[in-house]
Amino acid sequence: HQKFQTLLRGSAGLKPTKILKRGQA
Repeated sequence: HQKFQTLLRGSAGLKPTKILKRGQA
């Protein structure tokens, strides 16, 4: 389950970053 949670955290961390970059760009 730890690996699954890590994947969720990774996705949650990357998605907002991409959205912010697109918004600023």
